Amino acid sequence: MALTASKTPTSTIHTYLMHLEGSITGPVPTSSDLSKFKKAMDIKDYPDMGGKPDTIETTTLSEDTQTTVNGVQKLDSFEFTANYIKDVYDAMKEIDKKGNDEWWALYLGAAADGTTPDGHDGIFVWKGGSTTYLTSGATNKAREMKTYISAGTKPVTVEPAGA
Repeated sequence: MALTASKTPTSTIHTYLMHLEGSITGPVPTSSDLSKFKKAMDIKDYPDMGGKPDTIETTTLSEDTQTTVNGVQKLDSFEFTANYIKDVYDAMKEIDKKGNDEWWALYLGAAADGTTPDGHDGIFVWKGGSTTYLTSGATNKAREMKTYISAGTKPVTVEPAGA
């Protein structure tokens, strides 16, 4: 049975970076395509799924207070941190080689079993290319890696299948 979206604030536990394996039925993934997304790696953090827009100055000489309107929304690459595990690193490097036309998703929520990503609290999808690398290390720290994913498209939400 699918869980429904939470009605109260939730923890970031059960947040997953997913990668599309296969093709989609249209120009943007839909609920029917979600079964083709597989967990890319266990992440330790995730970035904003949007950005602050540029502001365009609109003040006239008649006004005593500056006025602006929103312009183009800024959208940087999406940065994800993960523990370094060689097999996962190697798999991510293979995805890196595929270029900029890869579909990615951030799933918020797991099924009742607590391990299967289902995105019942939200699914954000976007297209972009990835770059993965080992980060610097220090005494008494876990090895980590970072993956940057370009913003080839603006992230949009997709309803989970069966929602």
